[in-house]
Amino acid sequence: MKLTFPHMGYSYVAFKMLINELGYEAVVPPEPSKRTMDLGVRYSPEFACIPFKVLMGTYLETIEMGAEMAISSGGVGPCRAGYYGVMHQKILNELGYDFEVLIFEPPQSNYLDFIKKLRRVKPRGMSWRVFIQLLKKNYGKLEAIDQIEHLMYKIMPYE
Repeated sequence: MKLTFPHMGYSYVAFKMLINELGYEAVVPPEPSKRTMDLGVRYSPEFACIPFKVLMGTYLETIEMGAEMAISSGGVGPCRAGYYGVMHQKILNELGYDFEVLIFEPPQSNYLDFIKKLRRVKPRGMSWRVFIQLLKKNYGKLEAIDQIEHLMYKIMPYE
């Protein structure tokens, strides 16, 4: 299966490694570009915010690259980002794509749903212990990437 994910900063490095370690093929989305935005604007509702449109364009680009499923986060908070995945899925279905957006909500909101979705990406034949170890290892990579990026912006020269 070919999996993709949103392109956010440098986190794609850890996501690509995790997907490959799970035995899937990672479709790394290109950095958002004018084409990404054009696709997102064309197929998103007029009222949708820029991040929504960038994600829509990203999913369309990765579908062209062969992606079969996107893994994304849901969530709660002050904006509508928690609804993005559902809306993206609806739009992609209406466009006729056989593509799934697997949305991981925070486990506190629905623990059983979270486990059910983990089962969808856990390879058959891989023990839960090994699977959880891979998740933890790659979470550590995400934290390291965040720390390096934070430090980079702190010491990077200004123009």
